[in-house]
Amino acid sequence: MVPPCIQPRLGGFLAALLAAAPGLLAAQAAPPPPPDPLASPMADTIAPLLVFPPATQRWFTAASRNGRLLLDVGRVDAETKKRADRIPVITALAAAHGTVRAGDAFLLRGTWGREVVQVTGFDVWNGRIVATVAASAAADSAAKAKAPAVASAWRLRADEGEPADSAPRLAACPRDSLSKALAPRITHVRDSLVAVVRALVPRITVYQQARRPKPALLRTTHVAGCGDAPWVVVVASLRGENSEWVAERAALLAPTGAARGVKLDDLRFDGHEVLRAFDADGDGFDDLATRAVAEASGGTSILRWDAKGRRFTRLVAGFQWEFR
Repeated sequence: MVPPCIQPRLGGFLAALLAAAPGLLAAQAAPPPPPDPLASPMADTIAPLLVFPPATQRWFTAASRNGRLLLDVGRVDAETKKRADRIPVITALAAAHGTVRAGDAFLLRGTWGREVVQVTGFDVWNGRIVATVAASAAADSAAKAKAPAVASAWRLRADEGEPADSAPRLAACPRDSLSKALAPRITHVRDSLVAVVRALVPRITVYQQARRPKPALLRTTHVAGCGDAPWVVVVASLRGENSEWVAERAALLAPTGAARGVKLDDLRFDGHEVLRAFDADGDGFDDLATRAVAEASGGTSILRWDAKGRRFTRLVAGFQWEFR
């Protein structure tokens, strides 16, 4: 039996305990907070395997992948296809330590036009660290189209405005009609280029004969673009099974059908399939979006027109891959 002198105190304690009981039960029922990916042992293992571009880099490559417009912002030297559990750690590391951050603004120039977009997050695609962006409906439609969408991306600094193009957009460029009008001439030039590259193919070595390599891979592509006048670029590329050798030639056709050789100068990438023509740098002359290859590697490369050198040279490349 509780002594009378203690009953008031005990009653107050029980009342306080009953009042706090709902909060205590809710605290016990609440799930624990998710673990911090940056504090995990996996983050210590993965961090040295991430490669980011220099903080001073301004040009980047944007392209459509699986219906999304993505920006290539780094490389992952770790397996992710069979280790999906690594992706949240990689994206957290990219957001915390990458040279491109969420909220950064980029000026995109693509086949649909130009626009300023902001980085909204990060993901991993085929060994690349990619940034997701908040883009316009036109950009989303281009990304979901069957033909691959490619765009150049210029990183904007906080203390500068959007740069103006030095020449108006080439919206009235008769690309489709020009390709149809020059179709017979394009076929003739393509066949001539194929004959040239076949003559350039190196002899198969004894080692390659022992390996029984697959037949050489021939790719011929063409796109129409505009500058001072409309033009068509025709490219013929012949390469080995693993692109260990590449023979390539390209020609630039005028609206009259006159053709002259043109070089695609793309550093280590030797072979190209031209995808689209668009003004990637705002100078009023269409540039080339290409699928480029080198030995055991490849990527998406944007080649700008060099009027002085009369050639196409690399503006930027991204989404590189390689066999390891």
